[in-house]
Amino acid sequence: METLINTSKAVPVTGNLMVDKQKVMELVDQLRLGIPQEVKAAEEILNQKDQIISQAIMDAKRAKSRAEDEFREKLNQNEVRKKAEEVLQEAEARAARMIEIAEADCQARRTEADAY
Repeated sequence: METLINTSKAVPVTGNLMVDKQKVMELVDQLRLGIPQEVKAAEEILNQKDQIISQAIMDAKRAKSRAEDEFREKLNQNEVRKKAEEVLQEAEARAARMIEIAEADCQARRTEADAY
């Protein structure tokens, strides 16, 4: 288009140019053909962008879900471990009491046996 304007003849006093109608129409036809291709290319790029963003969002949701599941699992394991520790402490306390009672009973019987 620039070349056409630069090579066209100027109309004296008016500042206008005389351009070849056929050459201008050829340029307009080329623009008409080129624009839809450019628009299609831009649409494809936008579609790819949307797909990439959608994929990233889905990946992020999956990662978040896995992290939440892992957190819940570890929390449950921690609760089970705490309960097991409580049961173990109770069992140890009961065993210690039973040993104390048995030792006291044993001591009492020895004393009775010695006295007899």
